Amino acid sequence: MEELALDDQAMLRSLAVALRDELRGLNAARRDVVIACIGTDRSTGDALGPLVGEALLRLGLPPSMVIGNLRDPLHALNLDRVMTVAHSKAAPLIVAVDAALGPVDQIGAIRVRRGGLRPGE
Repeated sequence: MEELALDDQAMLRSLAVALRDELRGLNAARRDVVIACIGTDRSTGDALGPLVGEALLRLGLPPSMVIGNLRDPLHALNLDRVMTVAHSKAAPLIVAVDAALGPVDQIGAIRVRRGGLRPGE
């Protein structure tokens, strides 16, 4: 797991390298990748996922790769239903983007790690 601070001059490069390395380790080149952008625009602290989803769509990623954006957020109330549809694809690799509560010294931190998420935790 690599942790980055928002004030890191090489943040984007470090994030890209961390994601690339994790995706390579998960054999992403041979699997469909779905990016689950979790959160809601109804809470400022929980809007990271939908904002990232919106940005990815604007950058040209196909809508089939991005679940969750400002118009159609992915959140705890629709997570099961929406992800069931995503799983209808042949074993996609799901990359989750989500905001998290934590200590003050972790504000702005970005973590790249393997494993699942627990909504509301």
